Amino acid sequence: MPALARPDPCRICVLDSKAEGFAPADGPSSSWLLLVGEALGKVEALTGRPFMGDAGGMLTRLLNLLGWKRDAIRIHNTISCRPPGDWFDERAPWYYSALSYCPYLEQTLSEGHAVVVPMGLTALKRVLRLEHHKKIRIQDFHGTIQRDPTNRFWVVPTYHPSHLQRGAHNLIGTVLWDLRQAEEARSHGRPTDTASLVIDPPINWFRAWVDQVVAARLHDRDAYPISSDVETPDKASGQDEGEITTEDRSFQVLRQNVACHPDEGVTVPYEGPYLDELRRLHASPGPIWEWNREYDFQRQVANGQLREEDSIRVVDLMRLAHFLQSDLPQGMGFWAPFYSSFGPWKHLAAHDPARYGAIDALQNHRIGFGVIRALIQTKQYAQAMRHTHTRHVVALRPAQLVGVRIDRARLQVFKSHLTEKARVALDAIQRCVPESLHPLTPKGGLTRKPLAEVLHVKATAFTRKGTVRAGRPLTDIKQDLYAKAILHYQRGELKELDSLSIIASFNFKDHPELEEFLSALALRLSIRKREIHESDLIAAEKCFSKNSRWAGELAILLGFLGLELELHLA
Repeated sequence: MPALARPDPCRICVLDSKAEGFAPADGPSSSWLLLVGEALGKVEALTGRPFMGDAGGMLTRLLNLLGWKRDAIRIHNTISCRPPGDWFDERAPWYYSALSYCPYLEQTLSEGHAVVVPMGLTALKRVLRLEHHKKIRIQDFHGTIQRDPTNRFWVVPTYHPSHLQRGAHNLIGTVLWDLRQAEEARSHGRPTDTASLVIDPPINWFRAWVDQVVAARLHDRDAYPISSDVETPDKASGQDEGEITTEDRSFQVLRQNVACHPDEGVTVPYEGPYLDELRRLHASPGPIWEWNREYDFQRQVANGQLREEDSIRVVDLMRLAHFLQSDLPQGMGFWAPFYSSFGPWKHLAAHDPARYGAIDALQNHRIGFGVIRALIQTKQYAQAMRHTHTRHVVALRPAQLVGVRIDRARLQVFKSHLTEKARVALDAIQRCVPESLHPLTPKGGLTRKPLAEVLHVKATAFTRKGTVRAGRPLTDIKQDLYAKAILHYQRGELKELDSLSIIASFNFKDHPELEEFLSALALRLSIRKREIHESDLIAAEKCFSKNSRWAGELAILLGFLGLELELHLA
């Protein structure tokens, strides 16, 4: 089937000479629901219809689980063509230009659909006009009901089906819930939210508020838990609570967020007379709810807001939520839509930290009541408290305080030995893979010739200007691998920089690449996660008795992956 020709408006788009195929919106224009994806894939470009490949299969299965008919739903993408190498994210040089120009989605959005469901981050940013906003994450927006910026339709974001197709099967239930939220938005719109936010109130107001809360807790300590959350430089960038660990070093507290009612969030600066009132609040009897208490509690102790003896009163809601549903992300932004209609707020961390803090306290309180209620209804509350709270208070926290004596000098020598062994093993693994199977990077080719002394940008921790590269630094071993990358000329013309790529190191932790490699050896692969023992390595070597050239390197590979590989001659 020949690909559809792109219409005339495509002529002035940056992707016109680079993209493949064209697919207009599919499904009835009178549908109450519009699903918006990102871009076409190979199958969609050939058929001229959106969501006809693997992601389309996943989408159809999701709709079937809801009892919805695909042919009754309108479906479109943010752009109507297939970009080069299926590359369409913020790193692609054509991303912002194509996203802002492509006129076809806007025409579809104007058809009068009651609800629009953007699937994936690109669709979310396009529909809500957040293209240039940073720190936008789909997990913080999923399932929320919002009005679009032009007040034409309701918007309920969810994950892209391809994300589920690639292995995030744990989120299938979440996506189904999000789609049911879209149906709720069609029938009732967005629920009225009565929440109030108190941001940096005068000290007299805050003192009176603390008086009321303390009096209520003295009267019935269990009926009035308080939510407590500290903001630090670690959190200032909007880092997900589920990703913050004890390795995050800052003990500087910028502001404190508190709540004692599920319809009110309060935030105050961590300074001056507010500190005495915060100490009085935290000293009152009754439970204190925190999200990731392992991070917050030790900072509150170090700053004099809490004492070690208060540990028994500080409950980690994040751990309780994890006990309730252990295969879901642990960020507060992900959990909030299930128990609160307030809407997304995590993206406010950088440019409106005070409002962000007040909402944090509010949402923490709402999630706390929701999670505990769900645990009680499923008769899991006592077990959850025993396995999370009691274990931490009675065993883990005391052990943390006692500590483990570490010989730092010997530890450093041990790490150095391991690093050297890893370098040798990884080098051996790289040599056993044909060059043709090494991936090319970047996906769309280089935009300019690389430096002669530093071929790949990830081969060094510094930029061309000598400054430290942003983001989490790569390990020395990974930098070594990138340093060994070589140039690849797809058309042999160095001046055509869009045809110049880098052959990157082969990634054995990427299962498709591993399967492709084994396929070249006429082998088929079955992978199961498990602990590796010496007997497994011996068995793996025997599997390669007819391919002795590869046996040693792949035995090493088993240890690196922590996988059991069942290998069979095809």
